[in-house]
Amino acid sequence: MSNVNLTIDGKTVTVPAGTSVFDAAAGIGVRIPALCHNPAMGLETVGVCRMCVVDTGGRNFAASCTRPCEEGLKVITSSQEVEAARKGLVKLLLAEHPRPCKRHQETLDCELELLGEQYGFLEPLRQSNTPGALHPSLMDHALADDYGTLTTLYSPRTRVKPPDTSNFSIAIDHGACIVCDRCVRACSDIAGHDIIGRMDKGGRTTIGFDNDKSMRDSGCVNCGWCMVACPTGAITYSGSQDGYFRDALPLESMMNLPFIRGKNVSSAFLKRGVGGVRLRQFKKGEVIFRQNERGHTAFYIDSGKVDIYLESASEPPKQRGWLERLFTGKRGEDRPEALEIGDGRMAPGKLIDQIPDGNSISSRLFGEASCRNGQPRSATIRAAEDTIAFEMLRSMLEILLLDPVFREDFANVTRYRLVHNYLRRTDLLRDLPPEELRKLEGRVSLVSFGPGQVIFERGAAPDALYIVRTGHVKVERDGVIVNTLSRGEFFGEMAVLDNVARSATCAAVDHAELVRLDSADFRDLLERFPTIREKLEAARQRHKLRDAAIRTAASRSRSVRLQQYVEQELFQGQSLMLIDLEKCTRCDECVRACAQSHHGVSRLIRDGLRFDKYLVPTSCRSCHDPKCLSGCPVDAIHRRSDGGLAIVIEDYCTGCGFCFGQDADGNNTGTGCPFGNILPVPIERTDPVSGQTYQHRKAAVCDLDNCSGETREPSCVYACPHDAAQRVNAHEFFGKHLLAADGAI
Repeated sequence: MSNVNLTIDGKTVTVPAGTSVFDAAAGIGVRIPALCHNPAMGLETVGVCRMCVVDTGGRNFAASCTRPCEEGLKVITSSQEVEAARKGLVKLLLAEHPRPCKRHQETLDCELELLGEQYGFLEPLRQSNTPGALHPSLMDHALADDYGTLTTLYSPRTRVKPPDTSNFSIAIDHGACIVCDRCVRACSDIAGHDIIGRMDKGGRTTIGFDNDKSMRDSGCVNCGWCMVACPTGAITYSGSQDGYFRDALPLESMMNLPFIRGKNVSSAFLKRGVGGVRLRQFKKGEVIFRQNERGHTAFYIDSGKVDIYLESASEPPKQRGWLERLFTGKRGEDRPEALEIGDGRMAPGKLIDQIPDGNSISSRLFGEASCRNGQPRSATIRAAEDTIAFEMLRSMLEILLLDPVFREDFANVTRYRLVHNYLRRTDLLRDLPPEELRKLEGRVSLVSFGPGQVIFERGAAPDALYIVRTGHVKVERDGVIVNTLSRGEFFGEMAVLDNVARSATCAAVDHAELVRLDSADFRDLLERFPTIREKLEAARQRHKLRDAAIRTAASRSRSVRLQQYVEQELFQGQSLMLIDLEKCTRCDECVRACAQSHHGVSRLIRDGLRFDKYLVPTSCRSCHDPKCLSGCPVDAIHRRSDGGLAIVIEDYCTGCGFCFGQDADGNNTGTGCPFGNILPVPIERTDPVSGQTYQHRKAAVCDLDNCSGETREPSCVYACPHDAAQRVNAHEFFGKHLLAADGAI
């Protein structure tokens, strides 16, 4: 892209053609005020508020956010005339704005009122020693005119809607709205929901939800992006501040946290995250969490250091696929070596790294991968000295990622840890010297594929080796699925080894994230480390045995069943509900037992997929890669905190429908559980303003052994009088029972 030269306030600036004047000025440290534009959010610029006007030598001032830079352009960002125009705009907007609005009263960061204070129209808002009380001189809501006369500040607009408090966690004050369109663009461009739009025109313009429905009756999923985008108190958080942590930090403390202070974080969104951060103290030698444990929180080190340990085994327990066990003869689980690391307890692996390794905020984070994707912990973390850390939920981590500087730094640290905490665990690369792994840091890349998306096709050139980080991959040959791959397994290596075309087609079964290593870098490793080539040759022999087996009639039948197994995504199930149809009498005792354990609402529907002689009813599978855990706006759904498989939904669930894939009208949204195993149940909510109660909905899911009592098995299984119902690990059960029916190989 060609560059252009221009002057901004007398300084010569060179920027790529097409750069806005606003961004060019920011590049040299010149801050231009704006209300409808927030560069950190990446929203499309629309030039609605005109606060960012600059003098470009034309007949009229130009909105700098939409004005592209041109060769020889002369820009004046601040002059007496420009400032007069901005002051006039601020005064007009303040004339119909409540002083103080809810946001400014609570967190002192309404962008419009801050501009009013900057230009001298408003006295800076101060709070007395009584929390929430305003300074007496500001109670009259006054605005100074050009002659110093105080006039009434708030005069209602020609038509303004009453406040909308129908949504129990987000409140809309149309009187504080300046119709800047930031919420509209955030809802459509970032969240992708297209719920918010403009209504009416001229002085009667307001925002509306789904053609002017109340927020509760619209398709809003409570994602909160409108709150993040709103520059005033028009959209604020009004719900409960009871988060998952009962010992969580209050809002005042959260705003001063080292990883929050100075960041581009909406106070409304931060208020919504109250309950999502708590202070933790760890003694030297104390294990914070262990490899392969389930976890849904991240940690930020305030003081101290922690060590990272990795187990020697390449796979977490019970993660090896049954096809691999079949063809390699490995029927049991891998048992990791263990060593004592100082606290009297046994922890797997060897010391490979220490945190913090730098001064950036994201380099002090750990546990962030499991926090975001719900996967087992990839390493064991132990306090190297007395350590103070803040533990946070995923919702708080997502708040941090709104800041572009943090987001970029976070990506770099993630790549670094990917090498140190993950590649070492793979059979193929774990024996590489530390210096070689450090070289790989800048060479590997993370690539993502959606369900059914082809990674490479048969006959394609061998461009890279892939390792599965999350999700599942299927391997097809001649229209037959010959293998499935899950976390930690690699593929595409044979074509790279022999420099021949791909022999099979590989595609993602679900949402898969892969580590990609280019062929040139991989071949370089092969030349310098013969042990890698030896491992690949051993894998080649296993593949030959598998291919020979597939050519037999019995194995062909097995492959057809494997195809059904993959298509129905049964491989996901770690606690899959099965009903043996040869034993079941359709008495429905399992359904009644579930309902009795959950206040009359069953989490089990005796209908679903058929596989072989089994019914797979509608009930939570406790998936390896649960799609329901991603996207909850309040982080109300997660794995059990004690490391169990069960997925639980907290009482502060907003009922947005994201995890069970339905909007308020019952329409399918395509999000959340793909098997329909999470259900909406009716509950009573109380309007925070009127105090009236109304029917709302909350997500509900099977909580496995939480309903078992003293039986030590779920109620549905315990209640079956014919031993037809059972909970199984899909890999282990179908590998043992269905393959045995065809005869072992």
